[in-house]
Amino acid sequence: MSELCLCRDTDTITYHIYKCKQNISSCRFTSNIKSECGHIDKPINPYCLKVCKDINTMRLEIAKYANNDKQICGQCVSTIYKNKIK
Repeated sequence: MSELCLCRDTDTITYHIYKCKQNISSCRFTSNIKSECGHIDKPINPYCLKVCKDINTMRLEIAKYANNDKQICGQCVSTIYKNKIK
């Protein structure tokens, strides 16, 4: 089952949403190598801020992080509000 993770771009401080499969010790990305916005390739050694099992949980977590001055990619966020992630 795919989950969603919020991971930092290695070149900036912006976080992007990716599809992933969580295991005990780390996040393992699915075969899709792009972030949900389609602009960033998955990081080699990701720092994932949060892993969520569904869109609604990710929406809530993004709101919390954005309110605490984390930079979240607006295009990635828009994809979860359009319900494109399944």
